Amino acid sequence: MKKFALEFIGISSLFSFVLTGIFSPARAPKERYVEFDYDVHLDQIPQDTRDINIWLPLMPENDYQKIEKITIEPNSNYRITFDKTYDNKILHYALRSPQVPFHIRVHYKVQRIEYSNRSQEKRPIPIGVISEDPWESSKYLAPNRLMTISPRIRELAAQVTKGRKGTLEKTRAIYDY
Repeated sequence: MKKFALEFIGISSLFSFVLTGIFSPARAPKERYVEFDYDVHLDQIPQDTRDINIWLPLMPENDYQKIEKITIEPNSNYRITFDKTYDNKILHYALRSPQVPFHIRVHYKVQRIEYSNRSQEKRPIPIGVISEDPWESSKYLAPNRLMTISPRIRELAAQVTKGRKGTLEKTRAIYDY
């Protein structure tokens, strides 16, 4: 008999979002509260599997996103690590002789605060959002094994940003294009 649930030989993820309150696009509130579940279901694994490592990104907190509560289940046998390049939090489970089914749930209660750079008022750009330091920005703009920059894209970017000054103006021009 077939199950109606998604099953994979590995990890299947199910995301569910629950927004609290009713939001009107014309009069969006300055802050919103969101509850977010990140679910991982491990339903099938090869019988001779001895060890499984699972790494999951954890939601970041910044000036525009405050995590009011985080619940991690199961709440044992995990550790929180950080990636060396970007210092992002990572949830790591190391399962020895894993028993299936295995389920991981990370539940967030988050306050999101509106951020817009379209406003005419002068407000400082928070540290880490956009850097005018070329070295700092270069690590985010350089091609890597997952993203290449073709000559056509370089040419198009140069056309779209012609006459623009500063990272923010150039970024906005590319975004608008």
